[in-house]
Amino acid sequence: MNKIRQKVSYLIIFLLSTMILAACSSTQSGGNGQDNAKNDKNTSSSNGPSSFTVIGGTTIGATSDIVATLGENGARIAFPDAAIRKTPGSTTEAATKVNDGLAEIGYAIPPNNYDAFHGEGVYKGQKHENLRLVLSIDDPSYITILALESSGIDTVEDLKGKRVGIGDGRTVSSNVGIEILKAVGLEEDTMKKSGGAIITGDWGEQYRMLGDGQLDAVISGIAQPATAITELSATKDVKLVSISEEVLNKVTPITKFFMTELPAKTFDWQKEDYRTLATVSQLVTSKEVSEEWIYEFTKAFWENQEEVIWPVQKHWNGKDFSQEALLGNDDIIPIHSGAEKYYKEAGILP
Repeated sequence: MNKIRQKVSYLIIFLLSTMILAACSSTQSGGNGQDNAKNDKNTSSSNGPSSFTVIGGTTIGATSDIVATLGENGARIAFPDAAIRKTPGSTTEAATKVNDGLAEIGYAIPPNNYDAFHGEGVYKGQKHENLRLVLSIDDPSYITILALESSGIDTVEDLKGKRVGIGDGRTVSSNVGIEILKAVGLEEDTMKKSGGAIITGDWGEQYRMLGDGQLDAVISGIAQPATAITELSATKDVKLVSISEEVLNKVTPITKFFMTELPAKTFDWQKEDYRTLATVSQLVTSKEVSEEWIYEFTKAFWENQEEVIWPVQKHWNGKDFSQEALLGNDDIIPIHSGAEKYYKEAGILP
């Protein structure tokens, strides 16, 4: 009887051991399968990133915000399995965060890129030598000075003693506004002593303040026709304040913007060309970002314009962008090797 019990015990132990070994084998096999699946995802055909951050825009609807959205759209197409994140940030902040590896793509403009790369202007003593160009967009951001028709403000000199909005205050365009005022002797102290003020804030809000009489003029640098101006002009008679050639000649070398004209009828009420300054929009990255990632991003951006632009179609008025916009703006900072690879394949660069 004891022998029978002993045999039964051995049999039970054997069966339990077999079941445990089978379970362990199954778990190990399943775990490897999951790991392999994860590895397959992380090493997809494009070896894309698990996350990808685009930075730009401090005001919803501003050029920086819209171009950053284009970058976000391009990233979603290039890296469908990645967590794509768009975060706000001024042009100045974007350059630093991209340079320091805190974002893969950032909104930029050539004058800011130059200062950041060489450690000049607001970046004095801090060279951002990791910055690399990805693309340029041939839709200029124009400097405009807007006032109410009834204001009696016709020239920059007429802004003395007035309340002038210059936007966020941290952007290059805001700095251009300050330089325009300084060109006619209207430094901040002079404005205060004459009863005026240079006021910073959200551009959209400042245009509302202009309509309400809380501001006398707003200086901005955005793509045109800007929605904020169009909406204001629907209820108020407005005008563009003239900027003399003398002022433009003083400000151009300081700001590194270029002189141009905002074509007549950009707004329904605009009868003549408006002589002003402008710059183009760009997207930049760091030289430390993978060549393959930036190649895929650049390719996706240019070869899927309908999907990239559609979410902001109203702003761009159905405009198609050209890769050739890179030319003439590719000597401010070096081009990223991944973008360069794409442009050579596309025949844009030799």
